[in-house]
Amino acid sequence: MTGNGDKTVTLGGSVRKVLNTALGSIQNRSELFVLEMREEGMRAVEILFWAAAAVLFAGLGIILLTGLVIFLFREDLRVYAAGGFAVLYFACGIWALMSAKSLAQNGSQPFEATLDQFNKDRQWLDSFK
Repeated sequence: MTGNGDKTVTLGGSVRKVLNTALGSIQNRSELFVLEMREEGMRAVEILFWAAAAVLFAGLGIILLTGLVIFLFREDLRVYAAGGFAVLYFACGIWALMSAKSLAQNGSQPFEATLDQFNKDRQWLDSFK
């Protein structure tokens, strides 16, 4: 006879435990993925807000400064001063575009923590082979 402290392990019980563990792991990874999606979304909105504010105020400052400098030139040279500013602003625009492209290409990988966790899970499962 078996006592009250003895537990018999059945195939169904083992399968149920494995499935329960697998489902818990999937739920955990899904929650991490959703959390990272929210963080990436909030980060993108914040970046767009600050970028828009920077562009607005920098643009206003540049317009006022440009007008002041052009106004300080003699009347017959103002056209050349305006052309010089146009070339300068065009060059700055190209530089900013190249910088933004480089930043977008070299940024951190989205969902890096989720992917790392999936790799750890895969390595752990491969260790049982």
